Amino acid sequence: MKTNTATLRIMMLEQPNKQGLYPIVIRAQWNGRAERRTGIAIPKSAWAEKTSTIKPTYPNAQQLNITIQRMFNEVMQRKVELEMHGNLESAKDLFVHHSVKKSTLDYRTLKDEIQIKRASSYGTSRTYEVAYNAVCEFLGVKDFDITVLNADKCRAFGKYLQRKGLKNGTIFNYMSSIGSVWHYAIKEGLVLANLYPFDTFNYRVAYRTEITKKAIPKEDFYNIEDILFDRVTQQHDDLSKFSDVKTDEFALAMYVLGYHFGGLAFVDMSNLRKDQLTVKKEHHETIYIFKDVYRQKTNQPVPIALSANIVVNALLKWYMSQPGEYLFPINDHTGSPKEQHLRMNSVEKSLNLHLRNVTGLDITYYSCRHGYATHYLNCEGSNPIHLATMMGRSVNGIFRYVKTIQTEDEILKERKRMGL
Repeated sequence: MKTNTATLRIMMLEQPNKQGLYPIVIRAQWNGRAERRTGIAIPKSAWAEKTSTIKPTYPNAQQLNITIQRMFNEVMQRKVELEMHGNLESAKDLFVHHSVKKSTLDYRTLKDEIQIKRASSYGTSRTYEVAYNAVCEFLGVKDFDITVLNADKCRAFGKYLQRKGLKNGTIFNYMSSIGSVWHYAIKEGLVLANLYPFDTFNYRVAYRTEITKKAIPKEDFYNIEDILFDRVTQQHDDLSKFSDVKTDEFALAMYVLGYHFGGLAFVDMSNLRKDQLTVKKEHHETIYIFKDVYRQKTNQPVPIALSANIVVNALLKWYMSQPGEYLFPINDHTGSPKEQHLRMNSVEKSLNLHLRNVTGLDITYYSCRHGYATHYLNCEGSNPIHLATMMGRSVNGIFRYVKTIQTEDEILKERKRMGL
């Protein structure tokens, strides 16, 4: 039907990408057709055609839908502005301003694009925003070009934050967000890689994070697993304490399971659903496989397949038997993103306190992720590309040309080399 104005709609493309997922785009129709990709791709079964939204059962659906709607609103605002001035000649005009603005290397624009493409959580988005505001305050400007942040400027920024009394961990996070924006600009071909400021200024050394976030020795992990084994054995008739987020049992269970799931981040543990888990029997061995798991931080897929031991078997059977859609009682996924973020923080703080008390070690949940990565790389024949795949990390630069793990059997083979 012919209209006298451009039409916009959110839709899923019919052709999948290389990962077998279907991209979500904003399509404009007016004297031709043009599209803007949202950077989000999902399985075909996760798309609700009638409402043009991602189904609520899909991981991180609420945040992804908010991201898509925000991008749609931006295009709609552009449409209204052009029509008010009589400038809209074709659908392509709705998206021209985006590429022109991006080519300026404006830091805020690049930062916002990263958050949109990664469907960043409330906590991650806030870190980017707070870091950006701190840089603006340091430079005495409201907007700036990313190339202003060279190695010398980043060093000076770090010292400025120290004078303000910020801890090393906070400064580390600010530098990390700057590094992410730089990596994005390099990946998009907007700036040369040899300008990257942290090649000559290693902020990871200058602002070491707290020891609680570092990997623990493999022997310490085995000791924690032994403590958990004893608790499961003693309480095998009633594992209700493992569902109480304010107990030592819950803390031990999340830490050990998080490690076995490939060092899965705590927020991603909270997003695991029961319908993602399938159980297989192979050669008298129980195999647990999780399908369609994505990291909330990066929206990268996380393949999880493990041959379970006695403790993992007992715990997963218990959690599967409990009411509710989600596997673990961490987050009820109600309320605004901010409310969910605060709830998650409260549970994780409690978990870390109990974890330190019951183990006698100065650790947090996150050390299981560092531990998994470190222990894997210390194994003979380890492959960093396989590790990146198992942990839901992106494979950039030269690594994009290297074959990554493709099958469940390959994942299991890598884990068996670790003795898991």
